[in-house]
Amino acid sequence: MIFPNTKIKEIFKNFKKEDYLYLSIVILFFIAVIVVFSLAVRFLTVNINKVFYSENPQGPGGLNMGDYALVTKKLNLDNKNTTTVEVDQKSPESQKTAVLTVLDKHLITIKILNSTETSGLASSLEKKITSEGFIVSKTGNEATNYEITTLLIQENKSEYSSTLLDAIHKIYPKAVAKITTEASDVDAVIIIGNN
Repeated sequence: MIFPNTKIKEIFKNFKKEDYLYLSIVILFFIAVIVVFSLAVRFLTVNINKVFYSENPQGPGGLNMGDYALVTKKLNLDNKNTTTVEVDQKSPESQKTAVLTVLDKHLITIKILNSTETSGLASSLEKKITSEGFIVSKTGNEATNYEITTLLIQENKSEYSSTLLDAIHKIYPKAVAKITTEASDVDAVIIIGNN
Protein backbone atom coordinates (compact mmCIF):
# COMPACT_ATOMS: atom_id res chain seq x y z
CA MET A 1 0.00 0.00 0.00
CA ILE A 2 1.33 3.43 -1.00
CA PHE A 3 0.58 6.37 1.28
CA PRO A 4 -0.73 9.62 -0.22
CA ASN A 5 2.58 11.41 0.47
CA THR A 6 4.47 8.97 -1.64
CA LYS A 7 1.87 9.20 -4.41
CA ILE A 8 2.33 12.98 -4.52
CA LYS A 9 6.09 12.53 -4.53
CA GLU A 10 5.81 10.12 -7.46
CA ILE A 11 3.64 12.56 -9.41
CA PHE A 12 6.13 15.39 -8.93
CA LYS A 13 9.04 13.04 -9.65
CA ASN A 14 7.60 12.41 -13.11
CA PHE A 15 7.26 16.15 -13.83
CA LYS A 16 9.58 17.70 -16.32
CA LYS A 17 10.86 21.28 -16.20
CA GLU A 18 8.24 22.32 -18.79
CA ASP A 19 5.45 20.98 -16.56
CA TYR A 20 6.61 23.21 -13.70
CA LEU A 21 6.69 26.14 -16.09
CA TYR A 22 3.10 25.52 -17.21
CA LEU A 23 1.93 25.07 -13.63
CA SER A 24 3.59 28.34 -12.55
CA ILE A 25 2.06 30.18 -15.55
CA VAL A 26 -1.42 28.92 -14.63
CA ILE A 27 -0.93 29.97 -10.99
CA LEU A 28 0.32 33.42 -12.05
CA PHE A 29 -2.66 33.78 -14.40
CA PHE A 30 -5.13 33.07 -11.57
CA ILE A 31 -3.33 35.53 -9.28
CA ALA A 32 -3.47 38.19 -12.01
CA VAL A 33 -7.20 37.58 -12.54
CA ILE A 34 -7.87 37.94 -8.81
CA VAL A 35 -5.83 41.18 -8.61
CA VAL A 36 -7.53 42.72 -11.67
CA PHE A 37 -10.97 41.72 -10.35
CA SER A 38 -10.32 43.29 -6.92
CA LEU A 39 -9.00 46.50 -8.52
CA ALA A 40 -12.06 46.70 -10.81
CA VAL A 41 -14.44 46.25 -7.87
CA ARG A 42 -12.61 48.96 -5.91
CA PHE A 43 -12.68 51.35 -8.89
CA LEU A 44 -16.43 50.83 -9.38
CA THR A 45 -17.32 51.30 -5.71
CA VAL A 46 -15.23 54.46 -5.38
CA ASN A 47 -16.79 56.04 -8.48
CA ILE A 48 -20.33 55.01 -7.61
CA ASN A 49 -19.86 56.58 -4.19
CA LYS A 50 -18.56 59.78 -5.82
CA VAL A 51 -21.68 60.02 -7.97
CA PHE A 52 -24.28 59.33 -5.31
CA TYR A 53 -22.63 60.70 -2.18
CA SER A 54 -20.80 63.73 -3.52
CA GLU A 55 -20.59 66.68 -1.13
CA ASN A 56 -20.84 69.04 -4.09
CA PRO A 57 -23.71 67.99 -6.38
CA GLN A 58 -22.46 70.29 -9.12
CA GLY A 59 -18.91 68.90 -8.92
CA PRO A 60 -17.41 66.23 -11.16
CA GLY A 61 -19.48 63.11 -11.02
CA GLY A 62 -22.35 64.89 -9.26
CA LEU A 63 -25.97 64.60 -10.25
CA ASN A 64 -27.45 67.57 -12.07
CA MET A 65 -30.55 68.26 -10.00
CA GLY A 66 -31.95 70.59 -12.67
CA ASP A 67 -32.01 67.74 -15.18
CA TYR A 68 -33.36 65.43 -12.47
CA ALA A 69 -36.22 67.83 -11.74
CA LEU A 70 -37.04 68.15 -15.45
CA VAL A 71 -37.19 64.37 -15.82
CA THR A 72 -39.39 63.92 -12.75
CA LYS A 73 -41.72 66.64 -14.04
CA LYS A 74 -41.99 65.08 -17.51
CA LEU A 75 -42.62 61.64 -15.99
CA ASN A 76 -45.22 63.11 -13.60
CA LEU A 77 -43.43 61.69 -10.58
CA ASP A 78 -44.74 62.87 -7.23
CA ASN A 79 -42.22 65.25 -5.66
CA LYS A 80 -42.68 66.81 -2.28
CA ASN A 81 -41.79 70.47 -2.57
CA THR A 82 -41.33 71.14 1.09
CA THR A 83 -39.73 69.79 4.18
CA THR A 84 -41.49 70.41 7.48
CA VAL A 85 -39.41 71.35 10.49
CA GLU A 86 -40.82 71.87 13.95
CA VAL A 87 -39.53 74.93 15.77
CA ASP A 88 -40.07 75.63 19.46
CA GLN A 89 -41.05 79.21 20.18
CA LYS A 90 -40.94 80.29 23.81
CA SER A 91 -43.26 83.07 24.83
CA PRO A 92 -43.67 84.47 28.35
CA GLU A 93 -47.23 83.19 28.73
CA SER A 94 -46.82 79.70 27.26
CA GLN A 95 -44.61 77.53 25.12
CA LYS A 96 -45.91 77.15 21.56
CA THR A 97 -44.80 74.86 18.77
CA ALA A 98 -44.83 76.36 15.29
CA VAL A 99 -44.34 74.56 12.01
CA LEU A 100 -41.85 76.15 9.65
CA THR A 101 -41.97 75.11 5.99
CA VAL A 102 -38.62 75.00 4.21
CA LEU A 103 -38.73 74.81 0.42
CA ASP A 104 -36.47 72.35 -1.37
CA LYS A 105 -34.83 74.63 -3.93
CA HIS A 106 -33.72 71.69 -6.08
CA LEU A 107 -37.31 70.81 -6.97
CA ILE A 108 -37.96 73.86 -9.12
CA THR A 109 -36.65 74.14 -12.67
CA ILE A 110 -35.48 77.61 -13.71
CA LYS A 111 -34.63 79.16 -17.07
CA ILE A 112 -32.98 82.59 -17.39
CA LEU A 113 -33.43 84.65 -20.56
CA ASN A 114 -31.73 87.93 -21.41
CA SER A 115 -33.96 90.41 -23.24
CA THR A 116 -31.36 93.19 -23.30
CA GLU A 117 -28.56 93.84 -25.76
CA THR A 118 -25.92 93.47 -23.02
CA SER A 119 -24.36 90.03 -23.26
CA GLY A 120 -23.45 87.92 -20.23
CA LEU A 121 -26.30 89.04 -17.96
CA ALA A 122 -27.97 85.61 -17.93
CA SER A 123 -24.80 83.86 -16.79
CA SER A 124 -24.21 86.51 -14.08
CA LEU A 125 -27.71 86.02 -12.73
CA GLU A 126 -27.29 82.25 -13.00
CA LYS A 127 -24.24 82.43 -10.70
CA LYS A 128 -26.20 84.48 -8.17
CA ILE A 129 -29.24 82.18 -8.27
CA THR A 130 -27.12 79.03 -7.88
CA SER A 131 -25.24 80.61 -4.96
CA GLU A 132 -28.65 80.95 -3.30
CA GLY A 133 -29.21 77.18 -3.63
CA PHE A 134 -31.37 77.08 -6.76
CA ILE A 135 -30.42 75.16 -9.89
CA VAL A 136 -30.69 76.83 -13.30
CA SER A 137 -31.29 74.33 -16.09
CA LYS A 138 -31.12 76.71 -19.08
CA THR A 139 -29.98 80.18 -20.09
CA GLY A 140 -30.51 82.04 -23.33
CA ASN A 141 -31.87 85.13 -25.03
CA GLU A 142 -35.41 86.52 -25.23
CA ALA A 143 -36.59 88.11 -28.49
CA THR A 144 -39.06 90.48 -26.78
CA ASN A 145 -37.47 93.42 -24.96
CA TYR A 146 -38.64 93.67 -21.33
CA GLU A 147 -38.37 96.97 -19.45
CA ILE A 148 -38.34 95.38 -15.97
CA THR A 149 -36.78 92.06 -14.98
CA THR A 150 -39.69 89.65 -14.64
CA LEU A 151 -40.10 86.30 -12.94
CA LEU A 152 -42.78 84.16 -14.60
CA ILE A 153 -43.57 81.26 -12.28
CA GLN A 154 -46.01 78.40 -12.77
CA GLU A 155 -49.06 78.44 -10.53
CA ASN A 156 -48.23 75.03 -9.02
CA LYS A 157 -44.82 76.36 -7.86
CA SER A 158 -46.05 79.77 -6.63
CA GLU A 159 -44.79 79.06 -3.10
CA TYR A 160 -41.26 79.57 -4.49
CA SER A 161 -41.96 83.04 -5.90
CA SER A 162 -40.97 85.14 -2.86
CA THR A 163 -37.78 83.15 -2.16
CA LEU A 164 -36.71 83.26 -5.80
CA LEU A 165 -37.64 86.94 -6.13
CA ASP A 166 -35.52 87.75 -3.06
CA ALA A 167 -32.51 86.16 -4.78
CA ILE A 168 -33.20 88.13 -7.99
CA HIS A 169 -33.58 91.40 -6.05
CA LYS A 170 -29.93 91.18 -5.00
CA ILE A 171 -28.98 92.04 -8.59
CA TYR A 172 -32.23 93.49 -9.99
CA PRO A 173 -34.02 95.31 -7.12
CA LYS A 174 -36.98 96.37 -9.31
CA ALA A 175 -37.77 92.82 -10.47
CA VAL A 176 -41.38 91.68 -10.31
CA ALA A 177 -43.02 88.25 -10.15
CA LYS A 178 -46.05 87.07 -12.11
CA ILE A 179 -47.92 83.80 -11.71
CA THR A 180 -48.61 82.05 -15.01
CA THR A 181 -50.63 79.05 -16.12
CA GLU A 182 -49.12 78.84 -19.62
CA ALA A 183 -47.53 75.48 -20.43
CA SER A 184 -43.75 75.52 -20.16
CA ASP A 185 -40.88 73.06 -20.01
CA VAL A 186 -39.67 74.71 -16.77
CA ASP A 187 -41.34 75.88 -13.56
CA ALA A 188 -39.94 79.42 -13.61
CA VAL A 189 -38.60 81.75 -16.29
CA ILE A 190 -36.58 84.82 -15.31
CA ILE A 191 -36.48 87.39 -18.10
CA ILE A 192 -33.80 90.02 -17.57
CA GLY A 193 -35.05 93.47 -18.49
CA ASN A 194 -33.41 96.89 -18.76
CA ASN A 195 -34.15 97.58 -15.06
